Amino acid sequence: LLTSSTQWEPEREQSLKLIQILIPSSKLNGNQYKSLVSLLISIADNPEDKFRLFALQLLCEFLINNPKLVVQSAGSAMKVILNSLFDLPIELSKSILQVLLVLLDKPNTRQFINPGYDFETIISVFFEFDTNCENFQNRLEIASELTKVLLRSWNGIMYLCLDKRKGFKYLISAFNTNSETILKTLLNLYYSLFDLTLPDWDLDINSNSDYESNSSSQYSNSNQKQSLIEEYNSILIKLLFESGLFEELINLLKSKNLKLKFFTILLIGELLILSNRLKLKNNVIIIQSLPKLLDLSLNFKEKLIRHEASRALVKIDKLNAFIISNYYFNDSNGANSTGSSLAVGLSNNGTSQDESVSGGSEFGALTITPHRQNYIAGIKRQVGGQIDDNHFKAMLNETQVLMDKDFYKWNFDIILELLQGPLLNSKRLEETQKNTKFIKRLLQFYTPNNKLFCEVKNLKYNHKYVQVGCELMYTLLANQEGVKILMENELLAQLRDHLNELDPIQGSTNSEPLFSSEKMKYTLTSAYFILLGALSKYKTGLRILEKFRIFDSFYHLSEGKSRDDLTKAIITSMDYRIEGHPHVILSKILTSAYKHMRLFATNYLRVLLRSNVKGFNEWGIRLLITQLYDPSIEVCEMAVLVLDEACINEANLATLVEMKPNISHLDFATDTLLLRYLSTSEGLNYLLDLDYIDKQMELWFKNRNEHYVTRIELSLSRALSNTEQDPETSLWLDEKYTKMLDDPEKMPKLDGLIFPHFYGQLTKTSKGCEILIAKGHLNYFSNFVQTNRDEFKNEGIIKTLKSNLWTLGHIGASETGLGLLCSVDIIRSIVWIWKKSRVFSLKGTAYFVLGLISNSKMGIRRLSFKLPQMLQTIQFKDPIEQEIKESLDNLTNQVLIGQAIKNLIRLKAAYPAKFKNPKLFIYMSELMNYFKVKFQVRQLIQEFLEVEINEELMAMWKAMTPTEAGQSIGHKNHLSVQLTSGEKCGLRLTGNRQRKGTF
Repeated sequence: LLTSSTQWEPEREQSLKLIQILIPSSKLNGNQYKSLVSLLISIADNPEDKFRLFALQLLCEFLINNPKLVVQSAGSAMKVILNSLFDLPIELSKSILQVLLVLLDKPNTRQFINPGYDFETIISVFFEFDTNCENFQNRLEIASELTKVLLRSWNGIMYLCLDKRKGFKYLISAFNTNSETILKTLLNLYYSLFDLTLPDWDLDINSNSDYESNSSSQYSNSNQKQSLIEEYNSILIKLLFESGLFEELINLLKSKNLKLKFFTILLIGELLILSNRLKLKNNVIIIQSLPKLLDLSLNFKEKLIRHEASRALVKIDKLNAFIISNYYFNDSNGANSTGSSLAVGLSNNGTSQDESVSGGSEFGALTITPHRQNYIAGIKRQVGGQIDDNHFKAMLNETQVLMDKDFYKWNFDIILELLQGPLLNSKRLEETQKNTKFIKRLLQFYTPNNKLFCEVKNLKYNHKYVQVGCELMYTLLANQEGVKILMENELLAQLRDHLNELDPIQGSTNSEPLFSSEKMKYTLTSAYFILLGALSKYKTGLRILEKFRIFDSFYHLSEGKSRDDLTKAIITSMDYRIEGHPHVILSKILTSAYKHMRLFATNYLRVLLRSNVKGFNEWGIRLLITQLYDPSIEVCEMAVLVLDEACINEANLATLVEMKPNISHLDFATDTLLLRYLSTSEGLNYLLDLDYIDKQMELWFKNRNEHYVTRIELSLSRALSNTEQDPETSLWLDEKYTKMLDDPEKMPKLDGLIFPHFYGQLTKTSKGCEILIAKGHLNYFSNFVQTNRDEFKNEGIIKTLKSNLWTLGHIGASETGLGLLCSVDIIRSIVWIWKKSRVFSLKGTAYFVLGLISNSKMGIRRLSFKLPQMLQTIQFKDPIEQEIKESLDNLTNQVLIGQAIKNLIRLKAAYPAKFKNPKLFIYMSELMNYFKVKFQVRQLIQEFLEVEINEELMAMWKAMTPTEAGQSIGHKNHLSVQLTSGEKCGLRLTGNRQRKGTF
């Protein structure tokens, strides 16, 4: 039927569905299996066949179920699957690639992948010469997306580390091309790989000299919790740097294309920021590369290259200064930094409660701490005060405000510079107000009755007017003269009147009110709420808003049902750092009669939480606890989820435990929240009274440990595959973000973060440690890991091993729990798994677990005793021992035997002790068991090795696993993987492929 003509298509479809049912069954014998696979290969290899995609899907299922029979079937299944990646929809191609990556995980499936060939077909597209062919651009984009999948997969980066990171070096060498199309695609790849804003290749860089690439990491506001993505990025960026990425970017500055140079410079700066944020020790590589950049900046033969190179150095210097200033002017001296624990050495989990924003209500606002903001403002005042009168008058004239009433001719960049600098000086502001119409005309522009600002379309380009408006408010509030100007101006009075027009009690007769739904949506009328929100950031501004009775209007508007857009605009524009009317309004909307508004406001508390609003533990937690008793189940669920996220912060958790809300009426989503209680003594005692701990411990011991593995691996997978970036504009002005607040399911997920673990939370207190010891679970976990650490076949044991590793890692994440790990001496076994396990996903689990253990200073010290000693044995093999083994191997080769004997004589004379090593004897014995070796050669080997055969030797041989005994002969029949744990990411795959289809 499958080979029948198109008139039998319904029957062909049913036949394929039958094959899909038969795949997991054991009813098919080997020949039947091979026959079906061969048939599917022929269908999948025909682009015209209607059922080609179905056949490819079935091939992938066969490949997962029984890769050996698929590879052995007639026809090249792997070749057909790999070739199909470039003519399928990109999402389907990604899914197929993920299937192939699964095969890399274990040695029994890894052997069916061709190292140095299969996945390199994807990267090879970047090296094609015919860039003008019809479908090259499409192939290039697909190759870029698939390469990103490789780099965002643990198995993928392990594969690229094959043969001393040959895959990484191959990918990075793609920069050595003359094709600007390929170079642009490569730069886009690295921008997207680290969630940076993609380059705008249509940008006119001559008119946008201050263009900045903005990091858009979804974890920037979740810095209080350790992120697996940060851990993953640390290993990835270190591998890229050590494989030569930075040097290639420096060389790219020689390009004649200015845009390529421009965006290369920005990428260098962003990678420098990322490297510093992760606190990786890549600065040595950067410093070694900077001389090349300096040489280019001194190249007087090519002026343009010299200029761009100098610009790059200045850019890097400014970025470094920005990092330093963030450190010194941060409230907690860098306590807000996120980073990889294992690479950093010490993860900073503290948080500054002073670091706050108004919930994202300003256009392009930079989240900085008040201390740093005050510092910058002080510098600007000093600089502004130092500008002489002539310079100041020249700047006023350059704004064109005094020359022309048409605001489209005004220079808003200079206006912004004046507001942020010279006009912060009270004397200069007073003189400007008395002698010029500068301030008056600016306020006239924003006054609603003049119909200027409010008629401008709500486009991203026009948001500069909003930024200048906010700065104007800040400048006027900075001194008494400015407050006087604002009080005497009609701006706030007119805004109050227009707001009152919407009050049904007052009954406005205006047929086209200023704040109509249409104007709110399509013009900058909506931004008036942002200007009012700017005033609410300061006590003086709050008093002014009270005086003009703006808050009275807000109270009335928040009670209505017909204009939800106004209510949302009010609560998302206000600043909540200062206790007052904004808190009252938010509290009122949280208890509104309308469920959708209560849900919106509850969800907005999550936004405020992620913005690190000052004092959230004092008022935000109280509001969330109130929502736990909401009549709507949806609102209660949202409150529990936000509380769970809030309790990552110890201050928020302490407030919640102190208030002890009753959540017994909630039968959903409370387990994670209650787990947080375990980390404090008060919470632990509270849960003991509820008889919660014993029940949960049994559940976690039986199955929740393994469920945790599934949950965290899915979370990491989603985070690595996530390409959607958060919107950059205001929460309420941006329609996408408004929908996110309306529908909690659309809110950005904090995937990739480490979830709370029962045993980890329990061992954060001394009493919790005593409970764990009494149960005896710790000994079970550690014994299981030590006994099964080399498992690579049994899926059930591997999953249990992962769950126990996560459990031990969470226990060791706290200083109290780390003492328990040391008592059972389990850290050495975790390091062994990271170093020697043959299962890639187990290596990854051990890597993240070591990151957890390094989460405390004591953890760093403990690992420092384990890891440095292993640097010599993990990162590098003993060169003398390797030379001896290679010479012994060559004794079996008739061509090389003569030179091998000479080498062995020389080595034995220089290093006689090496030839008395029992492991070397076992190695050679295993070698002779694997391969046919002539009798004379066996005699030679015995003569060179001076090892006494005794009971101790036989016991050692018997105790060694097959992998340990024949580890070094892996170059003959499989790929042995050596991973460094000392530098966290010195991954190295060693071994030579002997026959096709095997590692």
